[in-house]
Amino acid sequence: MNSDNGINPEARQSGADECSWQELYRSAIYETDGQRGAERIAQAEREIITRTRVLFHQANDAVSERSALDAALYALRVLKTYSRVKILA
Repeated sequence: MNSDNGINPEARQSGADECSWQELYRSAIYETDGQRGAERIAQAEREIITRTRVLFHQANDAVSERSALDAALYALRVLKTYSRVKILA
């Protein structure tokens, strides 16, 4: 069970999950406000990790979505690092 929202990740519908993490990811990378950006990055990271765990437990072969999740998580971490460096400068 996901402690953040009380929803069992395995019980979610696959299409809804894919859409959810993608929307949060887009919101995070296009956010221009620094404080809101950090919040959106954290929210998107949590959803991507949750979705990755759901896919791990499924028998289907979702290679393209797993690849997209990996790329999105990497991009968010780069953005988060850049945002921290920018704040320190």
